[in-house]
Amino acid sequence: MKQIAYFTLFLFFLAVNSQNPGIKVAVTHDFFVQFQKSILPQLVAKIGNIEVASIQSGGLTLSNLVVSEISLPAESLRLSFNDDHLSVASDSFGLRIDLNAAYDLYLFSIGFNMVITCSNSSFLTDFGFAYAQKNIALKMNEFILQINNLDLYFPAWLTDKIIGSIVRLFLGSIQDMLSDNLSKALGGVVEESVNKIIDTMPGYTPIPGTIAGVDYNPNQSPKISANYFSVNLNGTFYNADTGLFVPPVPLPAVIPDYDETTGGSTQVFISDYMINTALYTFWQAGLLKTRVTQDLIPAQAPLNLNIQWLQVFIPEVAKYYSPSVQVAFDVEVSEFPLAAITPHDVEAKLTSIVTIYAVQDGKFTKIASLEGAVDIHANASVSNWKVSPFVSNATFFNYSVIHSDVGSIDAGLFEQGMNLMMGLVIPALNAQSIVVDLPTLPYIDLATLKVSCFPGYLEITATPTFKIPSEDKINFIFDSAYQYNPKALEFLKLDD
Repeated sequence: MKQIAYFTLFLFFLAVNSQNPGIKVAVTHDFFVQFQKSILPQLVAKIGNIEVASIQSGGLTLSNLVVSEISLPAESLRLSFNDDHLSVASDSFGLRIDLNAAYDLYLFSIGFNMVITCSNSSFLTDFGFAYAQKNIALKMNEFILQINNLDLYFPAWLTDKIIGSIVRLFLGSIQDMLSDNLSKALGGVVEESVNKIIDTMPGYTPIPGTIAGVDYNPNQSPKISANYFSVNLNGTFYNADTGLFVPPVPLPAVIPDYDETTGGSTQVFISDYMINTALYTFWQAGLLKTRVTQDLIPAQAPLNLNIQWLQVFIPEVAKYYSPSVQVAFDVEVSEFPLAAITPHDVEAKLTSIVTIYAVQDGKFTKIASLEGAVDIHANASVSNWKVSPFVSNATFFNYSVIHSDVGSIDAGLFEQGMNLMMGLVIPALNAQSIVVDLPTLPYIDLATLKVSCFPGYLEITATPTFKIPSEDKINFIFDSAYQYNPKALEFLKLDD
């Protein structure tokens, strides 16, 4: 009986947009502030082993430089939303660098290990996003790190004179060179690691348990304004067995970038374009049909689907079959349906064919068929970033007889019987519990959700919380030209 549940599944499956999008996701400044307070310091603290190339100045060579610790107090960050770009700054950036040093002293070189730390360095980063061939990539416009107030830790056996000479070099050119090299290295880390996360987002993705897939790919660069950051995703359903195909449905209408009136730091907007591509996909695959038998009638309901009950609505059927013979109904959508999102729910008027069977000894004998319309209303409950769609009402109307082997049929009486029966069957169909897992991002819990209906689109409002990643250390490696090595990001499996 899962076929009928596909109808509610595609009505509410949320993914993430077309030149107006099928679906849009928006986050506000507060989303980033909560991320900043909740997880960013812990995430930064887990970063380790950022390797940069050697530095040489005035007889001093620093090699095997490894940033082993980074600190970034949440309260020190200043985040700014600008037109089409974001900027982040802090004056309390801290780090620890382990390194090997070699100091040329007359005719020989002294080699030793040392440690550099600082806690009040500053950084400024500015970045935007680029779009090409259905892909979004972060583009670092600027990443400037200025190392200040260095603490230098030397081996105990070095003389004060040598230490003094080295300190003077650090206070001169080396501090600036170190700032420049770390700016390149850390800028690469930020750009590549964010793009690694973006790359894990689904593109063309099958929906488990169905024949359908959905196109999650973006169709343009994200929009950044002073108040929100929004991403448009395609949201077209397709048959995963036959490949992507854009169904002949009306193109998406304009949906909001962000709804100031409903609040929430995360909002998802779903246009009826997405719903209608889902309807088309399931209808074309022959899945918009169901069979209603006695098994779907609640045990406590005073209704037995047999000839005696059917006789009330088709009086002449008793001339052909015994009153105790069971009956069954196939309800199949016969024409491509279109749905509309209203301020109250999702409504679809379906053209359907109802076939009536007499069931004897497990054999289904067709006795009549009628064609008409069904007005379906649906809604959804949302919990823990999962959607459970359900049909709230189904009304049969405008039916006419196609064929009858049991005498004349009054279509009006037949509609009354079908509406009575469906009122009892709908709870059983909804109890089949199709649950849709919504796409989300790593380290984010979107348990607090609300669904609202507006003309032409659904709006899901969420207030996220963040969870800390479990990795003990995150390693980044650079070659001598400061080129980022993506193989060092194997930790970003994003299934934590």
